[in-house]
Amino acid sequence: MGEQPTTLIAIGSNDLSRIEAKIDALFSQMRAVQMTPRPEWVSVQEYAKSVSRSERTVREWIKAGRIESRRQGNLLQVRA
Repeated sequence: MGEQPTTLIAIGSNDLSRIEAKIDALFSQMRAVQMTPRPEWVSVQEYAKSVSRSERTVREWIKAGRIESRRQGNLLQVRA
């Protein structure tokens, strides 16, 4: 495969300064993000929302054995 041709563009120093400021702001936002691991078990409601289905559908999947579930007290949970 050949290399892509290089395209050069000319921009003014003010435009370049604005672009650099936006890049710096994006890097700051990225550094501030804290990732947390996804929980192993979630409620039926949370699971339904994450897969864009109704709670009723998720409960039917549980009944049919399509997804793993457990009871935590009165709370029915499914494996995320």
